[in-house]
Amino acid sequence: SAVNVKSKAQVRDDITTVTDLNENWSRTVGYKAAGAYDNANNALNSGTMFNSATKTCSTVACHNGNSVKWGVAISCNNCHTGMPK
Repeated sequence: SAVNVKSKAQVRDDITTVTDLNENWSRTVGYKAAGAYDNANNALNSGTMFNSATKTCSTVACHNGNSVKWGVAISCNNCHTGMPK
């Protein structure tokens, strides 16, 4: 079943200025305020997001919606195509 992913990390004060973050995450309460968190726009669902034949995951919030393949080395730029400044 699908799981809503929440993060209290909030590594950026304004996610609307970074396309990868703005398209894949929503902010609740505010930045670093009491009770604040970011919520993934796509729920994590291993049944639909993981392809066992190709060993790839797609539309996963923790990769900012980008597809990744198990066992293949990736860099920051694979998930953060518009690196925050």
